[in-house]
Amino acid sequence: MDMIIRGLIAGAVVGIPLGMAASVTVQNTIKYGFRKAIVTGFASSVAYFIFACISALIVALLGHYIVDVKTPIFIAGGAILIVNGLFTIFRKDKDFEVDNSSESNFMNFVIGFMVGFSRPIIILEFVCMYIYCGIEYLTFREAEWLLAGTYISVFAWWVIVGLAIKLFNRKKEIRNMNAYNRIFGAVILIVGVFIIVMEKIV
Repeated sequence: MDMIIRGLIAGAVVGIPLGMAASVTVQNTIKYGFRKAIVTGFASSVAYFIFACISALIVALLGHYIVDVKTPIFIAGGAILIVNGLFTIFRKDKDFEVDNSSESNFMNFVIGFMVGFSRPIIILEFVCMYIYCGIEYLTFREAEWLLAGTYISVFAWWVIVGLAIKLFNRKKEIRNMNAYNRIFGAVILIVGVFIIVMEKIV
């Protein structure tokens, strides 16, 4: 059970919905409702899960070596989060001029998966978080629990986003992703700074 908690932590940090996948989810929630949005979130979660599996394999095979150079890895991982956070905060999205929503569950799944799978940098982020959570090696059973926790946490983000948009869009006031980007960009930025600062202190 310890591994599933570490997976939940890693997924909560790396799995924050951003970019086109988040935009599609928001648009689907506004136009077609929560259920359609979840399809996109599920698909993106599957893509992230594949990256998490690759990351877990890297840790299982190279964890002992990675721990010896964990400081530069943490700094690199934290820097990636900081840059990603800043980019997200200052990204200016126009109103939803391009309609990325769809009534087709299949198309929503394909779009969500392809967008999620277009960010291989997530592999490094997962490796960084797994090592940061104190994982130096993995047995097959431990990997199962770790990945289960990771997937649950990543998918939970999409459920939370879908429910939040459904709740706050009752007056149909959401027209773009700017407020969303500032909130989640700030969260990512803070996590990146925290990782680097704590590594320097320790």
